Amino acid sequence: QQKKRPDALATFRYIRCMTILLHSHPSVKYLIRASRHTLLPPPRQSLAQTTKSDSMTMPRRPLPQPDMDSRPYWDAAKRRKLALPQCRQCGHIAFPPRPRCPECLSQDLAWTELSGRGVVHSFCVMHDDFIQGFQPPYLIAHVELDEQPGLRLTSNILDCPIDRVRIGMAVEVVFEDAGEDITLPQFRPAQDPQDTPGAPSQGGAGQ
Repeated sequence: QQKKRPDALATFRYIRCMTILLHSHPSVKYLIRASRHTLLPPPRQSLAQTTKSDSMTMPRRPLPQPDMDSRPYWDAAKRRKLALPQCRQCGHIAFPPRPRCPECLSQDLAWTELSGRGVVHSFCVMHDDFIQGFQPPYLIAHVELDEQPGLRLTSNILDCPIDRVRIGMAVEVVFEDAGEDITLPQFRPAQDPQDTPGAPSQGGAGQ
């Protein structure tokens, strides 16, 4: 009997999005369930079908685990600031945070507050529930910051319907309290210049 093969498009989405997540958040470990004959996990109930008793047992979203190198990044996020290490020798801004400049290999780094403004460099929309705690559909975006070409963070885009997100769209940082003393830097469509980036968000497409 011929085994059923995984859907090619779903497999491509899975590989691309997991690559983005794992490369951009190396301190986050995700539990990926795979059956014997397919990459797709068994379907789960939607939020609309979940009863009050079921909601107590629904899987929680995985959260970052700060380490020695990344802790200043998360501490700044709790203060509603976006900060990354910048080399005092060549000026390069490093992400993910690391103890040595990836350009000149200097260890003379200083944490620097950034503007929090950038553009959507690329994105994909997940329609499958490969990662527990995320209810599809949800959007994962690479945001390139204004401070440096190629300086990109992985994020959700909040306060914006998924079908309105576009490559090149101007965005600004906003901070989401995720619990367990973790605040996530996320992004939303850029507001007027007089608005202050980083104000608390009421939620959006990425939640």
